[in-house]
Amino acid sequence: MKSNAILNRQVWLVAIGALGGMLGARMLARPVGREFAKAVLRRAFAAKDLLETELALLREDVTDVVAEAREEYRKERGEETPSEPSH
Repeated sequence: MKSNAILNRQVWLVAIGALGGMLGARMLARPVGREFAKAVLRRAFAAKDLLETELALLREDVTDVVAEAREEYRKERGEETPSEPSH
């Protein structure tokens, strides 16, 4: 009985996906639909760029904190801290 419910759900999901695809294709065929889709994609690209920038800054901050904590830990233990690598 349970397998019939799962199959029934999958059939509905496929039908909804097909209907959405057909409506989307019709919408993109119109100039207004194309402009709307392009506007949505432009905003998605901008959000992606912003997220990548924020994640890079966060990664840098976390790396700095880890390095500072490691250095303080070594000093507390009386260990010599390694020198900065030369570039």
